[in-house]
Amino acid sequence: KTSPFKSEETIAEQIKATHTPDPKDSFEVNSLFTIVVNILNRSTQIVDKVLNKDASNISENEHMLNKPEKDFTVPIRFLKIIGCELYSCKVDPGAEKAHKTALKILEKLKKCSWKAKAVLTLAVFAKEFSDFSQFHLVEFDPENTQDQLTKSLAILKGSPIFGKTSELPKEHKTAVEELNKLVKGTIKMMETINELENPSIDNKRKEITDFIHPEEVDYYWVIMAVIACANKVTILTTSDEDKPPEHDLYPYDEKVQNLCTNLSKKLEALKTGTEEEVHYYKLLKLSKCPTRVVEFLELLFDGPHDSAIRVQLIDGSDSDNTFEIDELKKKKKLLFVFSRPERKDISKTDILDIMKRIQSEKIKKTNKDGVEDEHYAIVWVPIADENRSDQLHTLRKEFETMLRSNEIQCYTVNNFAVSKKGSLKFLKENWHFETTPIGVVMDLAQGKIENVDAFYTARLWGLDAFPFDKESLEIKRREMSFLFRDCPLQSGDLANWVQNNEYIIFHGGTDQYWGKEIEEKVNLISKEVVKIEHLDVNQENVVEVKFKNLFWNVVNDLISTERRQEQVVQYDFAKQQLERLSSFKQARGWFVLNKGPTTVVVGSRETFLKVMEKFDEWKKTVQERTLEVAFKENHEKIFYSLNDVVTSSKKESGELCIIEYPTADGKLRIKMDCPKCQHAMERNISVTYK
Repeated sequence: KTSPFKSEETIAEQIKATHTPDPKDSFEVNSLFTIVVNILNRSTQIVDKVLNKDASNISENEHMLNKPEKDFTVPIRFLKIIGCELYSCKVDPGAEKAHKTALKILEKLKKCSWKAKAVLTLAVFAKEFSDFSQFHLVEFDPENTQDQLTKSLAILKGSPIFGKTSELPKEHKTAVEELNKLVKGTIKMMETINELENPSIDNKRKEITDFIHPEEVDYYWVIMAVIACANKVTILTTSDEDKPPEHDLYPYDEKVQNLCTNLSKKLEALKTGTEEEVHYYKLLKLSKCPTRVVEFLELLFDGPHDSAIRVQLIDGSDSDNTFEIDELKKKKKLLFVFSRPERKDISKTDILDIMKRIQSEKIKKTNKDGVEDEHYAIVWVPIADENRSDQLHTLRKEFETMLRSNEIQCYTVNNFAVSKKGSLKFLKENWHFETTPIGVVMDLAQGKIENVDAFYTARLWGLDAFPFDKESLEIKRREMSFLFRDCPLQSGDLANWVQNNEYIIFHGGTDQYWGKEIEEKVNLISKEVVKIEHLDVNQENVVEVKFKNLFWNVVNDLISTERRQEQVVQYDFAKQQLERLSSFKQARGWFVLNKGPTTVVVGSRETFLKVMEKFDEWKKTVQERTLEVAFKENHEKIFYSLNDVVTSSKKESGELCIIEYPTADGKLRIKMDCPKCQHAMERNISVTYK
């Protein structure tokens, strides 16, 4: 499922695919918007009066209202089309259903402009909300100024649904208040978008309007907010026996408020913004335009304003050959490393080691004809404050010497660096650069920025996830989501934990005290570092079925599926963790650390406790490296140190790693490595007759 609150890039791709504007389907959008704003402002005023709030901020005088064009014709055809879709979420008002509805609306309005799509959707809702404010809330107007016609229409509209009381019931009052707040926020957001599209600025600033402009997702969220409001109106105006599920408007209100703040900042930058702000918004716009990615990089690298002078790169060889940045389009993927050259502590971190491994194991890898693979490259981009630009040349030379001494051949930006305040702001706010180096994966040929945290990916999954692009990450996530891939383990709060991508520890074992022991340690991590949910598979039940049985059935099914291969082709991390888990079935204690649906690492009681012995050391690195990376790195070191060699004493004591492979078709894996020590395992075959 696509969660609209967590999948902004996915949403942007989906909604762009629905947009094929045609001038023939255009109409006077500003006139319709004027009508819609008048209706919604008046309606929210009525609601405020019912809620006993001050509604004097909106004038009721006719001469104060904006007027549409005299010859304006309402596009009834579009309004009818949208109306059918807008109220289709009655049974399921959830965010995923709302997203699907938004896509259907966008598809039906694919020939309209983005502004027209949003305004048309608002127009359909304006009629419904006007009816709601005038008819359903009529009995609760403290001034009771409605005429007999209005009151009669209210009865036909079903106004008694709140009960025949003099005041709006408390639970309904809160819901109506939240609804009115979101409607006001959506109006304000759309008005800000409208002003951004038609700014009142002097001619000197006209050239920057192309860069400081509403995004497609801004219009999408206007439509999403309208769908949420429409669902709430349906819930409030439906009798109890037919009432749809409750619908929380808070996430939508929070999203609209945040977007409105960002749009207001854009508008301010457009009108009176400094050079730094304009530079920042130019970068923001260009970073999302695949056809202008080279222009984006040149602006980010603080290239010259003279278009005849292009940003050049040094190839990192001893001869320091230079070439234009367009040459990088020949590479499949590029890892851009942004760092400050004066910070020599890069050599004290694992980043240098990651770069060395990428260079030696991936970039320098030769093909079957003995030709060096040149599909990938590392590009180092120095970062320097504007007041230190005079020292940049010396600092860069020192840094390049350090890279070469470690046999890392990087392309380097020649005579330029990220130094302008607008560029530094972009790196900080969008790519989360603070002080430590960051790795950003780009595909220049496709004009795509694919990963802005490549070092995190490398730390978590190693070179298995190379080249750390979207496709590789998606493959790795699918591989490591094996517990939830085909047979979702749904139990109590578990479904919400998985959907919200929270940290989860599953645990079990034959030791009855292990559950309490690990829960104490997990609570310590939650208290001092980050919240972790935990689930004891021995104690949990799912619809009167023991969760333990369901859990191990899933593991056995996965093992059986993987085992149908007659021979090991690749012993990847997912198989290793799955087989490690299977070997712990009869252990005193075991655990699985997940981040949402993704399994990070599997371990035993012994390894978990040893990791926690060093908790005070590694907890300090969590903020920079994340919990999953810090925990996994420490755990795997301990795991392999404890299982380095399978000794004869282990054989004699019965401490062997045993993995059962039940099979109905008689097919066996020819070879398997021990998931603990990586040594080849012995194979014993037993037959059960029935």
